[in-house]
Amino acid sequence: MAIAVGVVMHRHSLPRAVALERLRRLATHHGRSLEAECEQLLAAVELLSAPAAP
Repeated sequence: MAIAVGVVMHRHSLPRAVALERLRRLATHHGRSLEAECEQLLAAVELLSAPAAP
């Protein structure tokens, strides 16, 4: 969860508490647990940062 909060902090220039609250709101909106929302965010970051296929 800490890494996901850090990603949101960096991407949106937010303090930790605000970034965590944003993740909580997203989790509620998507009907997921906070942990599941963090996992989804990190999976997306990993996918987007992977090298392009030749």
